[in-house]
Amino acid sequence: MKAFDVIVLGLGGVGAAAAYHLALREGRRVLGLERFGVAHDRGSSHGETRIFRRSYDHPGYGPLLDRSLEGWQALERHVGHPLFRRTGLVLVSDAAGMNYEPDAGYVLVEQSVRAHCDLAREAGAELHFEEPALAWHVTEDDGVCVTTTKGRYIGDALVIAGGAWSSELLAALGLPLVVERIPQAWFASSPMWEADAPCFIFDIERGYFFGVPGPEPGRIKVAGRAKRTTVPDPAQLDHALAHDELEAIGDFIEEHLHGVSRMPLAQSACMCTMTPDEHFIVDAHPAFPQVVFAAGLSGHGYKFVPVLGEALADLATDGATQLPIDFLRMRDIPC
Repeated sequence: MKAFDVIVLGLGGVGAAAAYHLALREGRRVLGLERFGVAHDRGSSHGETRIFRRSYDHPGYGPLLDRSLEGWQALERHVGHPLFRRTGLVLVSDAAGMNYEPDAGYVLVEQSVRAHCDLAREAGAELHFEEPALAWHVTEDDGVCVTTTKGRYIGDALVIAGGAWSSELLAALGLPLVVERIPQAWFASSPMWEADAPCFIFDIERGYFFGVPGPEPGRIKVAGRAKRTTVPDPAQLDHALAHDELEAIGDFIEEHLHGVSRMPLAQSACMCTMTPDEHFIVDAHPAFPQVVFAAGLSGHGYKFVPVLGEALADLATDGATQLPIDFLRMRDIPC
């Protein structure tokens, strides 16, 4: 068996960022394991873009947003091309009407996952793709052992960033997680949606819908749903949108998005793993402090990827972090 200082399970958005931050720490032997390929479309970190916004009711997110934006900007400098675009954001709800957030924008999803993986490798991390983890356990000497379809690995600490597979990887904790399906599709759009057109979120009686113009001209992403749909088995996610899902998005477009066709150019589905209060869980395992995890990002976690990766790296190597994540600890989640 090959030994490492830290093993990371899951190399989606958060896991890739954690592997990168761990690899930056001098002398750390880091292994990352991913059941699919790099920047794949089988989980939660895909779909081209994710909205970055600051409009949160809970004050705890503010400092994390600041740190995360710094992380996105630093990642851009390292890879030498843009990953975050500031477009502004329009928020529409039945309760609050319409508001505009000028500093919001979007992050390029697959590109940023690849960037974190590439930089982690450059810093010395060993990353394995197409290698599902079958089980993990704590060893007699307080290390960890991970068994995969291709071998066994031991480490001093384990980071679990399993996304929709978090309930399986952390089964003993009984976390109150529900995996939900998010339909998303891309549509032809008129020139009015190019250049400085903002992202948007509609939380209205018809349902919850959001969208991102571009990054390619003449095309807009619209996602959302009229009703919540759960995913019993994340390994069986169907990317083809059902008739009622396409109808719901199409009806929303006709009512609210002038200059956008309701006929999709492309379509896909994504998963989000929800907690009851829709706050993330970022913590150490209560029985095994050498095992740390992030779970239940609840459909709004991707914007926090850099800071969550940094926090997990702190917890795995130091047992604590100076980042203000106490409100995300497991004790605050009704288990």
